[in-house]
This record gives sequence, structure tokens and C-alpha cells, in this order.
Amino acid sequence: MKAKLKRLHSPDVDLQSYWPEDTRNFSFLVQALIGPADAEGEESFDIEVCTPEWLRSQYSDTDVLSGRHLLIVFDYDLDRIRNYVSH
Repeated sequence: MKAKLKRLHSPDVDLQSYWPEDTRNFSFLVQALIGPADAEGEESFDIEVCTPEWLRSQYSDTDVLSGRHLLIVFDYDLDRIRNYVSH
């Protein structure tokens, strides 16, 4: 079975019109709906899209993060985010 990104959704922002105030410091939840390429159905995978600056603003220098469920980007580019998740 080959998996396919069926769509991206965010409960935090409208992905069609969203543009962060600061493209180097933002975070939002995106849900990747992925399913079989040749059939109906999909599963939702939650990913927090954020920048290193946002991480710095939320955590101290002594915190340790695994990075699990984080997609760390250096600026906002929805096409690049979509391409990354779909591959």
C-alpha cells in the first residue's frame, strides 16, 4: 500500500489565508490526513509547525525536547511544509 497526503488542516489557523505576523517566530498545529493512495479513508497525524525562535520563547536553556511531533521551519512557506509532509 502506498500512502498519500489527502489534505492538511489546522484547527489553529486558516491555512488558505494565514500569514504569521513574524515569519521567524510562530507556531500552529497542523493535522496531516494521510491514507491509501488508491482507496478511501485517512488517518490524522498532529504536527506542531514552529520556528526555532518560537521554541526559544517557550522553553528555557535547561529544557530538553525530543522533537517528536514537531516540524521545525526557519520561515513560513506553506508549499514547502506541504511538500515535506507529503514525502
